[in-house]
Amino acid sequence: MLAFLFETAFGKSRRIFAESKNFLLSKNLHSKKPFYFYKRFWLAAIYILLLIWSTFYRHAQTEKPISDDKKIIFVQTIDGAKPDKIRFAYKETLPENQTGTLPVLLIHGSPGDAEAFDGLTKLLKNRRIIAVDLPGFGDSEKNIPDYSVLAHARYVLELLDQLKIEKAHLVGFSMGGGVVLELEKIAANRVASIALVSSIGVQEDELFGNYYLNHVVHAAQLAALYALQELTPHFGMFDGMLSYARNFYDTDQRPLRADLQKTDVPVLITHGSFDPLVPIEAAREHARLVPQSEFVELADNHFYVFMRPEKISQRLPDFWQRTENGTAKTRANADAERIAAAQKPFAPKIIEAKGATVFVFFLLFLILTFLGEDLAFLLAGIFAAEGWFGFTFAVIACLFGCFAAIFFVLLLGRFYRQRILQSSLFKWFISQTAIDNLSDRIKNNRVQAVFWNRNLLGFRVPTYFAAGMLRIDFWRCLFAFLAAAVGWAFGLIGFSFLAAKSLIAADLIDQQSFWALSIFIFGFYFLAKFVKKKVDRN
Repeated sequence: MLAFLFETAFGKSRRIFAESKNFLLSKNLHSKKPFYFYKRFWLAAIYILLLIWSTFYRHAQTEKPISDDKKIIFVQTIDGAKPDKIRFAYKETLPENQTGTLPVLLIHGSPGDAEAFDGLTKLLKNRRIIAVDLPGFGDSEKNIPDYSVLAHARYVLELLDQLKIEKAHLVGFSMGGGVVLELEKIAANRVASIALVSSIGVQEDELFGNYYLNHVVHAAQLAALYALQELTPHFGMFDGMLSYARNFYDTDQRPLRADLQKTDVPVLITHGSFDPLVPIEAAREHARLVPQSEFVELADNHFYVFMRPEKISQRLPDFWQRTENGTAKTRANADAERIAAAQKPFAPKIIEAKGATVFVFFLLFLILTFLGEDLAFLLAGIFAAEGWFGFTFAVIACLFGCFAAIFFVLLLGRFYRQRILQSSLFKWFISQTAIDNLSDRIKNNRVQAVFWNRNLLGFRVPTYFAAGMLRIDFWRCLFAFLAAAVGWAFGLIGFSFLAAKSLIAADLIDQQSFWALSIFIFGFYFLAKFVKKKVDRN
């Protein structure tokens, strides 16, 4: 009897335990996993730990010692919140047999430092040479409130005061040319001559030729480099890059045109015909604005000052000697024809994009194709017709953007289907019904989906996403969509290019009237879309 009761009680307890266990297991299966079960949590945690480690490592590093061949002075901070002194480093070369009576000041570009002139200094043996590290660069103070060329000019002026240099020949390379021009403006009596080497100058011939557009580019560059420096665990690898970006962001080149027009001292301009950073057209405009200037156009790039310094090592001493002898021309005794040419108003023109400008255009079309392929295609055709770049570049840049957009959206559909479909932002753009309809079409007729749905307004992104959701062969699907984009790109870019070219050739719209060309071509495009929609409905 006891055995029977024990067995009954034990069996009942075992059943209750099993049922409880099954219930708890079922609850666990349907409950959300703890956050530390997800790979994303551990990846984020590792990234944050590396970022913290990198930050502490960077701030724990001792400052590099000043180079033995450099000297230091301390100058007053420009536009500082409180009066303060900052370190200003420079190199000084004192020859044994000095023949020139005036010293020479060499001012580097951005990024750069005094080392940019090491090769040139070795070839200039008979003069006192001072090559500076502008504040923010080299061994000078890195953290300053203002990195503009005007602020740098004031720092250089204080350097001249402390070294008791009454007058000097100035050489400005690249961004340093802006410093030289600003220094001549604020202290003309301290400048004997100016040499502009691959120098910046007029705003109208650089990047997009417009201060505000250029400023947006420089702001984007500054933001990208700031994010790279502060939001990535790089352990000091990217430190120092902000000085370069701030230099361009803080500088306003618009006053440099007036500076050039008022320069009275002798000026030597040397520039490479194949300069990818500062177009040769800018140097030609500088030579026009300065009628007394000597202009030397070299078959070289932007960097000959330190890569091939022998190209100017003979021209500079000769120029300085003629300046001191009084035989170099000033504005007062410049040729009458050149003075008349300098007084003519600026005639703006489209300059074919090179180097940095090409890269900016490439990024622009990469972004635009994400926002809307037709927008990117039409704009690319207009820019190509104006002469910013060739038709081939327009097609390649847009197709690269198409490839990136298709690739990205296919991956989203493939790996984040449920999460994206449930998001309110996605539902606001694309309805579930549209996704279902597209999925059915892709299943039943892939060719039609690829070559027709992508050309319907608002259907491209859903088509890419639906294809990714269905897990169709990824690469086959990617290149099928890209093949469809190629035909549409050639057609739309070609239409925009030929239409704009025709309007310009017929003198109906000026070549540089971007907005007029855009209004006409986009108006025609939307009218065609509207007519097609009406026809399809009927």
